[in-house]
Amino acid sequence: ATAKDAITKIEATPAAQTNFDTGIKQVENAVAAMNDALVAQGVLSQIAVSKDVRDASTECDDKQSQFAVSLGADPAIYAMAQRGVATATNPQDKKLAELYVESGRRAGAGLDDASRATAQKLFNQLNKLQIDYGRALSEDKSSITITAAEAASLPGPFLKTLKKDGAGYTVPVNESTYGPFTENEKSGAARKRFLVTYQVRGGQANVKRLEDAVALRDQLAHLLGFSTWAAYQLDAKMAKTPQRVIAFLRSEEHT
Repeated sequence: ATAKDAITKIEATPAAQTNFDTGIKQVENAVAAMNDALVAQGVLSQIAVSKDVRDASTECDDKQSQFAVSLGADPAIYAMAQRGVATATNPQDKKLAELYVESGRRAGAGLDDASRATAQKLFNQLNKLQIDYGRALSEDKSSITITAAEAASLPGPFLKTLKKDGAGYTVPVNESTYGPFTENEKSGAARKRFLVTYQVRGGQANVKRLEDAVALRDQLAHLLGFSTWAAYQLDAKMAKTPQRVIAFLRSEEHT
């Protein structure tokens, strides 16, 4: 709410009457203040013990993502960014303004009203899928059971964190255990059980989220003037196009 109020005040001045300092710099300061204020609140969705806190944090993440989508697609901010490029007095400020221009273009700020509204809706749906996907992974309680013989190659400090299961141990399957287990477990069968379980965390619900996300990304890419989501993503990176990436990979195959 504080960030929205700040943006409303900034936009009270028409973009054509702003310069870098009175326009896009003020937007950047408002966004930075919001991001700083929400660091702890956002990460709690992944690490909080209480489900109520995780739920509240997820809602916070969702609202922050929606704000970022609306800001990126805001034609007034897009125009201010363009003015910022023209009026910046040093390379650093000019680059910041250019990044806002690029962000606006990629968010649909230059589209007509109807297309821009559609892009915002799709981005919000995509962001929610991504948040829910990550949340499902962080809350997944998958584990495998290993025998005492299989546990013999694991480091002592890591072994002490595992729960006893009869003569063996229960190993939680997640990002924190992936490295210590796969790098030290000598049993190929145990590593296979771990990796198979690791790859299906989140279950069918996450498979559906992934399928939906792929479809949304395809719609967004075409709406924003790109042939594929890969083309959309690479447009803002050094490689620029999928064709250049493929050509590079093929050249590496023959070196």
